[in-house]
Amino acid sequence: MTPQPVHPARYRAVQSKRHRRPIYVDLTDEQAVENVRDQLGNHDLTVSVCDVQAPDSPAERIYPLYSVVSAADLELARISAAEMCCYLLERLNVPEESLELILVVNSNAEGATEQGSMSGHQIIARIPPAVLGAPKTSLMLPANYDMARQMVRDGVKNLLVDIYVRHYAIPLPGSLWNDRYVTLLTMKELLHLDAHRLDELSQSRRGEDFLVDSSCVPQAARWLAQILRAEHVEHAKQQGLQSRLQRDGWLIPPCIDRLMWADLSPRAVIEACRILSRYYPLIGAHTQETWHHILRLDRRHGIKDYPYLDNIVTFGIENPAFVGCDHRLLQELCRAGKCGMVNLLAECQEPLLFT
Repeated sequence: MTPQPVHPARYRAVQSKRHRRPIYVDLTDEQAVENVRDQLGNHDLTVSVCDVQAPDSPAERIYPLYSVVSAADLELARISAAEMCCYLLERLNVPEESLELILVVNSNAEGATEQGSMSGHQIIARIPPAVLGAPKTSLMLPANYDMARQMVRDGVKNLLVDIYVRHYAIPLPGSLWNDRYVTLLTMKELLHLDAHRLDELSQSRRGEDFLVDSSCVPQAARWLAQILRAEHVEHAKQQGLQSRLQRDGWLIPPCIDRLMWADLSPRAVIEACRILSRYYPLIGAHTQETWHHILRLDRRHGIKDYPYLDNIVTFGIENPAFVGCDHRLLQELCRAGKCGMVNLLAECQEPLLFT
């Protein structure tokens, strides 16, 4: 007998710009989804990227593996999304039927920035938690973040990196955004339809089938478990560093300090924001202190994309860390070759037996 696809209950939070209080709905219940559309109106609806097991806010969040490309040109977004999806399917060895693909066409995308946010055409790939063994850990977000950065290093273009925050939500398929319907795609459509045909698809609402095959893929679950073990080791190391900084008093390494006045390329400025947004929470700085340094960089370099910066700062607050002395940007700004941070990092690796 052929095993049937698994479709577990998947409560997710639906919101609109006018109705900020989330409504939790099981997306496997088509009538419940339609009732929410009727209640909120079917414009600018978002749905949480994570699942919850019960329809209430305190319920435990279960995060998927997800990636988003964004580009001002829809054909570029399509090509980048195809590269992104092939990368994910090959790495995880999951079937195409387990991949949720969501197209968000933006009729005003000509002014999209390199950072993305919601200004470009977006294509979202989401592998449901059940496919990955439904890991219940907050480390799924830094795991997603690290994988996105690896994908960028491996050549995937137009990928959004700074989206892995706890409250992240995506447009709800079937709702209207920028005069276009958010559309569920198949992998075959993504690969074989050009930008013109994708735009045509978004001009009318098509049936939404949220029931992708959520059967657990053992190889993908094992792969993710290995990734999460590495994330746990790194998390423990950062916690050890944080406790030592709180014990001995916080310090600002020279490389971190030099980020504020160094001449940086636009790409390096964004990376500097990421580094600072994670470091200041690590040493116990207030959120306003972190923002103070980010806005100083903004005034100096003219980023002027505050929703994007807010994602960067939020991720840093949720995942405090020192990125390490081997980070390329910090290496370029290191003049002494050694400072007090080096000693603390060494102590975290090999704790002193006697003090």
